[in-house]
Amino acid sequence: MPRREIELYTEDDVVVCDFIKAEIRFLKSGRRIDLAEERNEYCLREIAYFFDLALDGAANINSIPYANSIIGFVQGE
Repeated sequence: MPRREIELYTEDDVVVCDFIKAEIRFLKSGRRIDLAEERNEYCLREIAYFFDLALDGAANINSIPYANSIIGFVQGE
C-alpha cells in the first residue's frame, strides 16, 4: 500500500500528516484531525487556478522570491 506522509518529531509528540487519508495523527496523545476538505474539490480548484494562470494570464498570488523562500524552508535552509 502506498504511503504519502510527513512525520514531525517534537519533544511532546510525533505528528503524522497523511495525505492519502487526509488526516493528521498525534501518536503519543492519540489526538486526530480529519481534514474536512473534499480532496476532489481541492484538486479541481488547483487545476482551475493553474489554467487561469497559464491560459488566461491571471496574476499569480505568489511572487518568485516567495516561492524560492518556501523551497528553501522545505529543504531546511
